[in-house]
Amino acid sequence: MAVTQKDIAEKLGVSQRLVSYALSGQNGVGDEMRRKIQEEAEAAGYRPHRGAQSLVTGRTYQIALCFP
Repeated sequence: MAVTQKDIAEKLGVSQRLVSYALSGQNGVGDEMRRKIQEEAEAAGYRPHRGAQSLVTGRTYQIALCFP
């Protein structure tokens, strides 16, 4: 089963929003906490979900080819 940001947040005792901010590089997260979150994400094998990212960013990074 895939590791989620919620799993990381529960393990570290922080909010899922803080984990999201830390992993996306946004402001509002201290350097020490960002390091802890990134280390836990790496150890747990966390990978961002492309589908969820595309809903937020509006980009799918896919192209379509049409041939007659």
